[in-house]
Amino acid sequence: MYLWGKIFEKVYTLTPALIKSKEGYWEDNISRDEYEERIKVNLIKKYNDFTGEKLDENFKLYKGKVFLGDKLSFIVSDNEIAQKLWY
Repeated sequence: MYLWGKIFEKVYTLTPALIKSKEGYWEDNISRDEYEERIKVNLIKKYNDFTGEKLDENFKLYKGKVFLGDKLSFIVSDNEIAQKLWY
């Protein structure tokens, strides 16, 4: 069990998550793997800025994921770093 007493099993967006680039809408320009990596990198960056920590970036964040348009659903890995980030 983690510090906050819960293990996150699944997280999802209530509203669409958008990633745009100079080329426009993500789906026309990057792969799903790159999209997922951008989400992970952004999440780590925001966590590090918010907490002042520097996380080891070599870990599994997702056990599964579903893309419904731009609404996202992630099955969260149960390792401590993934749990900290989603918290």
